[in-house]
Amino acid sequence: MGLHQMKCALRAEVRAERNQKRFEEAKKHQLELREHETVLSVLAVLGDESALRYAEKEALTRALLREHMRRPHPFWNAVLVVAFYPMLARLRGRIFGDAVPGDDLDQIVLSSFFEVVRDFPLSQRRDRTCMYLRQMTQREVFKRVRAEQRDLEQVRFDDPEDISR
Repeated sequence: MGLHQMKCALRAEVRAERNQKRFEEAKKHQLELREHETVLSVLAVLGDESALRYAEKEALTRALLREHMRRPHPFWNAVLVVAFYPMLARLRGRIFGDAVPGDDLDQIVLSSFFEVVRDFPLSQRRDRTCMYLRQMTQREVFKRVRAEQRDLEQVRFDDPEDISR
């Protein structure tokens, strides 16, 4: 499943009625979420490119990360992928080469993002959370792609007689 199809499936998951209860529970622990009736309201704010909403977006992003760390669940992964899909799609679009097939690249981008989200140092990174999420995800993606390229080059430069057998 490609990145775009994954986003569509996750968006449906985020909208599912069964997850509203999970969001309501999170509002008890994350003050920043309380002024939002649904997670779609949070996603609307996070999707707003206006600089006027920077502080609110920062607070909401940190609240989502805290909740994901407090009670990990696929729902929070889905919310974060939908929220950060533009960044993930731009990152995916920057990757060229034949080392990794397209769908595998999509999976590398997503798994790298999930790893960064899981391990994000909230206590050390107190501001510019979105920027750090982007940078850390980008570093992880390119580290993995370079490793795949090295592996492919190793296969290409192995003994030609062994390959022809």
